[in-house]
Amino acid sequence: MRASRSPLTSLVAVFAFASLGAGCASAGADHTIRTRDMPVSTTIETSTGVHSVDIRNSAASLGADIPAPIDQVWAALPKVYDAIGLTQGGRTNPQDYAYAVANKRIARIAGKPLDVYLDCGDSIDGPRANVYDVRVGILTRLVRKNGETHVETLVQAVAKPRGVSGNSVICRSRGTLEPLIAESLAATAG
Repeated sequence: MRASRSPLTSLVAVFAFASLGAGCASAGADHTIRTRDMPVSTTIETSTGVHSVDIRNSAASLGADIPAPIDQVWAALPKVYDAIGLTQGGRTNPQDYAYAVANKRIARIAGKPLDVYLDCGDSIDGPRANVYDVRVGILTRLVRKNGETHVETLVQAVAKPRGVSGNSVICRSRGTLEPLIAESLAATAG
């Protein structure tokens, strides 16, 4: 059964689901948070009640290994999000080493225009990522891996025209933010 919901509600549901441990990791296991277009039925509790939804992820997460202990990387994670302009009230789940921002309105990341990181399509005024109101959800999860730390980041976004009515568009990651987070973590935690 597929519940009716907005793209942004779906995005928040993905983060709620992923941060609750969508895939428990163990040694030798696949460490992918979610894979593209794999529907998963789950129950989400919100202020309006309990809802059953089918979550279909529109992006695959990207991962990297960092040669540092997980506790060092975990301590550096909020600092990295802050440094590239993604936090103010990021949500943590220390049991799963997960850190996320959801429904965050942004205009730039690491001082660069959003179209460097997101593909929201183009409008008559240029890349929608740069001219629309963009809200992102970004989740980074850490997993112990042979004395190192496996870092995995999932990026999703929704863009809507500013100041006028119009349909929201789902944005896709260009695959540039995920390595930026991993490289920044390696430099900060190392």
